[in-house]
Amino acid sequence: MVLVHWFGLRKKKRSRRKESEIMVRRMQVCRNCRRFTTEQSCTVCKSTNLSTSWKGLVVIVDVNSEIAKILKVSEPGRYALYVG
Repeated sequence: MVLVHWFGLRKKKRSRRKESEIMVRRMQVCRNCRRFTTEQSCTVCKSTNLSTSWKGLVVIVDVNSEIAKILKVSEPGRYALYVG
């Protein structure tokens, strides 16, 4: 990263990190209940049928809302609109 000041060019020092610190867990979506997870299996329905191909994210806070009823959601959480 380079910082530019009005009086010249100054380089910002980078900190060296281990590769394990940089690795980010990829979000996966359960194909059965469409909930997001970073685990190897769904934490809600315990299914291992997961996908990394998804579109749209909706956060359900109130299960009595119209959106929750349309999506047939019974628990609050993060859901994918489409799972490939």
